[in-house]
Amino acid sequence: MKHAFSDIRTLSDRPPRWYDQYGVPRYCEPEPAHCPDIYADQVAFFTISCQGCTQTFLVQLSWNRSALVTELLRVAQFLNFSLEKLDMEQLAVAIDRTGFVSAISQRDSHARLPAVSYYGDPPVHKNHDGICPGSTMTSEFVGLDRLYAKNALGVWVQRYPYPG
Repeated sequence: MKHAFSDIRTLSDRPPRWYDQYGVPRYCEPEPAHCPDIYADQVAFFTISCQGCTQTFLVQLSWNRSALVTELLRVAQFLNFSLEKLDMEQLAVAIDRTGFVSAISQRDSHARLPAVSYYGDPPVHKNHDGICPGSTMTSEFVGLDRLYAKNALGVWVQRYPYPG
């Protein structure tokens, strides 16, 4: 279960426009520049739903290369791949077996990110009886809204849906 952030929510009578990867309510336009990870290389905005009440939420996740490589190596170790002999083919097999990384773009092989289907629990929200019990359940992935990646110059470029 994520934190309720009632101290932030009481500052506005408007509902949040989106929630960051920590469940913090955000009231600004959902843009990659507002991501809480200043080292992020990729940012995804996607819709999830609550298992308890089916309410939907726009949420954000981000990844940075160093954390992604660390996680991929952890997954490879978990799957008993030899790290000394780990090559891209083995890594692709590890990725496919775990579902950890998904290719978002056939055109851009660098537009890869951890599977966005896992955000964890939805943001804390209310239903007719108070706090929805679904706030303690894993959210359901509804769909990818937008994906951004930094280019070689460090500028955010929208990768999905393709602009233009």
